[in-house]
Amino acid sequence: MLTTSTSVISSLGGSLVPMVALEHDVSLGSAQWILTGPMLVGAIATPILGRLGGTGRRRTVILASLGVVSAGLVLTALPTGFLGLLVGRGLQGVGIGLLPLALAAARDNLPRAKVRSALALLSVTTTMGAGISYPLSAWLAETAGIPAAYCWALAVTLLTLLLAWRTIPVANTTGADTVHWAGAVLLSAGSLLLLLALTQAPAPGEASPVVWGLVAGGVVALALWIWRTLRHPDPLVDLRLARHRQVLPANISALTSGVAVYMLIALVMIQVQLPTSTGFGLGQPVTVAGLVLAPYAVLSVVGSRLSTALGDWIGLDLVLPVGAMFYSLATALFALSHDSVWVVAVVMGLAGIGSGFTFAAMPGLVLRSTPMQETGSAMSFNVLLRFLGFAAGSSLATSVLALLHSTRSDYAEAFRLTVWVNVALWLCTALISLVLIPRKTATTA
Repeated sequence: MLTTSTSVISSLGGSLVPMVALEHDVSLGSAQWILTGPMLVGAIATPILGRLGGTGRRRTVILASLGVVSAGLVLTALPTGFLGLLVGRGLQGVGIGLLPLALAAARDNLPRAKVRSALALLSVTTTMGAGISYPLSAWLAETAGIPAAYCWALAVTLLTLLLAWRTIPVANTTGADTVHWAGAVLLSAGSLLLLLALTQAPAPGEASPVVWGLVAGGVVALALWIWRTLRHPDPLVDLRLARHRQVLPANISALTSGVAVYMLIALVMIQVQLPTSTGFGLGQPVTVAGLVLAPYAVLSVVGSRLSTALGDWIGLDLVLPVGAMFYSLATALFALSHDSVWVVAVVMGLAGIGSGFTFAAMPGLVLRSTPMQETGSAMSFNVLLRFLGFAAGSSLATSVLALLHSTRSDYAEAFRLTVWVNVALWLCTALISLVLIPRKTATTA
């Protein structure tokens, strides 16, 4: 419940982007930050919480993080305006950082025979949570207002906090619990600047000193983060471990697939709700927009369960590229046919299976070459890249759509081309994983 509830809350409101834009009189790109912001905060919080929770304080870190999420939900439920909504959503993103702690706890406490299937299921809770939260938040917002959705989420979080307090054991692991805060600041600054540049990208042929300044600042900050991390005796994440030949393909795939997943989800939410006068919108209410993601939630779990059997049959090395190819086929279908709600729902169901395969394979690929004492660090970096991808993907959808529309009068054509960009991302993910993942005849959890 810990990973599912925090994932539900982190993606809460993704289906509400058009409604928030209208209610607060902001652009779609600005409103998209109610989804992008939590993903960015979650990406940065992941290695920090992984470091703090990598020792016997894991239980305390989990409970404190759930408290921060609760405070964020209170803030978003109050009439604090668009700025208060963004700050509250950012605090809720802290809950995302609990995923690697849950994975580490599962590896430490479950019987060895059950570890692999448990890790596969836990790893898809991020995408499964989106599929659950979108229809629920949409229905609550449409029937009782946007604050009602966050009040419901607050109740879920408090229940999770109670259950965590009652059931989570004290970790028996040991290790460093210091945080390289300078590295955390550099990583946060670099990621934020690049995301801001992405949302402000100018049309082709236009010059924007502000955008290029953001890009330069982001690149410099991330370069400094890498430089400081490689020289620090106790870094936030172990980049040397992350670039290991056995681990690097899974980390690259985590970033590219993260971008592709939330790019598609954002496009679906926009397309279903926009009016038919745009040439591609379906003109449906927010509740319907949320419901089309229900098949995604259900079938992502099915895909994660099937991934274990598939891995036993074809080998763990091939599960990730198969999942990426499955997702690319679903996205290609969306590019070719998206003129009814039923077609979109089928597309998201097929994408859910691909998502289940893709994300369920990553923990096994990362951990099969990772020492037990490095589990938290290895999974934290993989999840960090995944959520940085989620944050970038949610912004990239509106940016690419606006960029292509600026050079075309036909909005529908711009939309189709944006979806094909998403297809290309999935094909790249499949190719990267297929080429780079070293082959093994046997797998271990």
